[in-house]
Amino acid sequence: MHNVTYVRDFFQHDTLPTGPSTGFRADHWAMIDGDSESSWADARLTSKGEIEAMDLGRFWTRDMLPRGVPFPEQLYSSPLTRCIQTVTLASQALDDNEKNHNKDAPSIRVAECLRETLGVHTCDRRSTRSDLATSFPHLMFDEDFTENDELWQTDHRESFEECTARLTVWLQKLFAEDASDVLLVAAHSGSIRALLRAAGHPDVWPGRGSINPLLLKAEVV
Repeated sequence: MHNVTYVRDFFQHDTLPTGPSTGFRADHWAMIDGDSESSWADARLTSKGEIEAMDLGRFWTRDMLPRGVPFPEQLYSSPLTRCIQTVTLASQALDDNEKNHNKDAPSIRVAECLRETLGVHTCDRRSTRSDLATSFPHLMFDEDFTENDELWQTDHRESFEECTARLTVWLQKLFAEDASDVLLVAAHSGSIRALLRAAGHPDVWPGRGSINPLLLKAEVV
């Protein structure tokens, strides 16, 4: 059984203050890497998003721990930069608390299956493994985590059914390989919805930066 708290990534650089009436994510804008002023390929958190991610860690320490919610033993993140930033910044407060209790801080494991809906939108194309390891040297990667993004395609946007199948694989791997009781998972709206569906949960569209508990129990059949 796993006690999972999942959090959706915070505000990132994939929206423009002004733009076409159809919205930024439509057509042209979603398919290019950026404009003359900014880049949104593998979008990073905005300064507002960074502050909110740090507040998440403080919230856990200040409000959740006194209510009996234990700190996570293992942290998981999508390999997209905005999620890695979210869980990294949030974990700083967790790290400080664990050190005060003479415990090892939980590690952050990058899971390819936790990515946002694959394809077409450049904000959902991940950076290379080398770049991620350089920017975030504290991360743990699976041995089969490839150097380049081999899943994102320019001409195919993943369906919800395909995304659900991907998250089902991750759940199976989680129960097979991780004995931790309490987990924190940083992912995206699409992958969180798919995770819930794979777990047999009613459909929920998580708000940006939302924090939600999920108790997972698997049975061998």
